[in-house]
Amino acid sequence: MTGTYEVRVATDSDAARLVGVIQAVYEEYGFVFDAEEETPDLLSLGDEYDQIGGIVFLAEQNGRVVGTVAVQLREGGCAELRRLYVLQGDHKAGIGRRLLDRAIEWVRETGTRAIFLWSDTRFERAHLVYEAAGFVRGGQRQLEDINQSLEFYFKKSL
Repeated sequence: MTGTYEVRVATDSDAARLVGVIQAVYEEYGFVFDAEEETPDLLSLGDEYDQIGGIVFLAEQNGRVVGTVAVQLREGGCAELRRLYVLQGDHKAGIGRRLLDRAIEWVRETGTRAIFLWSDTRFERAHLVYEAAGFVRGGQRQLEDINQSLEFYFKKSL
């Protein structure tokens, strides 16, 4: 598909399409997906992110949502990056990096001093994007979720 990609703030009317992107990525990796368990914050997008001091961005091309990222402000001068997903067919277009850069820009605008994230160990392409953007890999954690996710920790000082 040709055309330019636009990164913009997501609205409530985008929620189903954002969930669809995440579901498609889960399916790509063979993960089990249950929207109410995996993406409850996106099911009531505006209310959820307004309450937690956060924002959701999406990338779209010709009206088709191809990627998403969310940020949540945390105590202690940190922000948590969440929900960075890009459809498989759009990986090589630099969408993940554009979404990441926009999220970091927003965090800087809030005066927050650091940003961190947790990423499933199987998302190796994403790890390369994080590290290229200056994130440093730290420890890991095992989740007791339906996919038994093992995640790496990444952090970047701003």
